[in-house]
Amino acid sequence: LQRLAESQATTNQFLQNKIRNLETLHVMGMMPQLYQRWSGRVQDDNQHEDRAQLRQNRNQFVNKLVRYSMQSVMLAVAALLTVQGEISVGSMIASNVLIARALQPFDVIVSTWRQYISAKTAAIALNQLLTKSATSKTEMPTHKISGLFSLNNVTVSLDGVDEPTLHNLNLEIKPGRILNVMGTSGSGKTTLARCLVGLIKPQAGELSVDGALIQEVDGAQLAAAVGYLPQQVALIEGTIAENIARFGALETEQIIAASKAVGMHEMILRMPQGYDTRIDESGLPLSGGQRQLVGLARAIYLEPNIIVLDEPNANLDEVGEKHLLALLQLLKNKNKTIVVISHRSGLLKITDDLLILKNGHIAQYGPRDAGVAYLNQLQTLSMTSAT
Repeated sequence: LQRLAESQATTNQFLQNKIRNLETLHVMGMMPQLYQRWSGRVQDDNQHEDRAQLRQNRNQFVNKLVRYSMQSVMLAVAALLTVQGEISVGSMIASNVLIARALQPFDVIVSTWRQYISAKTAAIALNQLLTKSATSKTEMPTHKISGLFSLNNVTVSLDGVDEPTLHNLNLEIKPGRILNVMGTSGSGKTTLARCLVGLIKPQAGELSVDGALIQEVDGAQLAAAVGYLPQQVALIEGTIAENIARFGALETEQIIAASKAVGMHEMILRMPQGYDTRIDESGLPLSGGQRQLVGLARAIYLEPNIIVLDEPNANLDEVGEKHLLALLQLLKNKNKTIVVISHRSGLLKITDDLLILKNGHIAQYGPRDAGVAYLNQLQTLSMTSAT
């Protein structure tokens, strides 16, 4: 039953992920292949279901066989004692009723075992969640999380991947400076960003923020101090204002300020319902660039001290990128800790430190000019090799 529950949860997650990108999958002709995979997962679920049902039926049959056999033997012994005159007929009937009542709970246990397992699994998961939340952590008021990161031999391995994604990273990220992270696809940039916001815990080494290990910092305090824009912007069904405000209290002035900072305020006002325009989980009716701007406004809402942006200009035009550069400069002047992952050279204008990753290792880390010189050297070597 536990394996069945795990299999069904995996199938449901697979299905929900595909539903969120249904239009893209349909346009790209991926539906038949994904349908076959989904059918295979459902068949696995059915096999687990059949095994569980077969096991439960067998247990019920064995239980009934034992119970009825014991009742029959009990009745036979009582009848023999009655014939011998040692007990009365009433005692014989009473003993039969008593043994039936005594064995009845076993039937109930076998028939309700599925519900018991489901309730037990849910209770264990809930208990683990509550225990984790109640675990004492380093007390650090939100306003004191300045965002000074220190990475000491940090190594990160992702589930299902044999080789570590990040290898022995040693660096320091200071407030009031913009760190630009560059590297080829698969070099570990996104994994590093997810580590900094507390989504992934290092398997080795120490990742600390303001001197405290990140896993010891209270999750709610860290979340309040972090503004994060993932590579794939995920908006939630609701209004634009609710998404920018992270579905908390709608502070109108702060929502408008965040929208103006990313250059989206006028765009929102031109919509039929303005900030009350409802969007679905896929972000419709917003365009890709507009979804990214809403995600960016959500990241800087209430001006958190730590700003981590993963490809923030991927869907932005020239005007949008100018707003982004001005925003980052403004946040830098306010002494925010800023980490930006981007391949575009435009961000190098305001970059203070440049980190270049290669296969999870640090290829170059230091001031921007040294990093740019390293990139130019690589480009020269590449052109020479091509020649």
